[in-house]
Amino acid sequence: AGGSGQLTFDLSFRRGMRCSVVDPREMKLAPKQLKAFEYRNRIVDERCPIVKLCSMRRYFNPDFVSDAGEGELAWRECGCVVGMHPDQPTEDIVDLALRDGKPFAVVPCCVFWKQQRAERVHNNTAVRSYEEFCDYLEAKAPEIHRETLPFEGRNVVLYWVPELA
Repeated sequence: AGGSGQLTFDLSFRRGMRCSVVDPREMKLAPKQLKAFEYRNRIVDERCPIVKLCSMRRYFNPDFVSDAGEGELAWRECGCVVGMHPDQPTEDIVDLALRDGKPFAVVPCCVFWKQQRAERVHNNTAVRSYEEFCDYLEAKAPEIHRETLPFEGRNVVLYWVPELA
């Protein structure tokens, strides 16, 4: 989940991982990133495999993973789910990954408390702040871990790995 393509670029280009971006907005890589992809794909050999980016211009939600089409296939084949400031899909990433036993990492950004489907309550309090949202997500399973990433801004990562549960 996500859209700007920076995380996808880093995981695909620098780590050689197959990634898909699920976002209704067009994925936009910076000109430097596009040139790097073009160059790397021209010099392909076994040490430097071809890198492909997959972008699905869809919303990530329960319908996406059960649509009997590209979303369901992508969900079935994915090894983990990463959301870097995924906006509204944050809670769906956590819920669907927990439901289907897929490792996940999310860095929540916005709470969207006015737009939520149902009232979020944690410790008998409506979830409205960023800290409350992180606490609420973390409380979904006792094995969800929380760390702070070394950058400014919304930098709390919540992650879950089934093998560690």
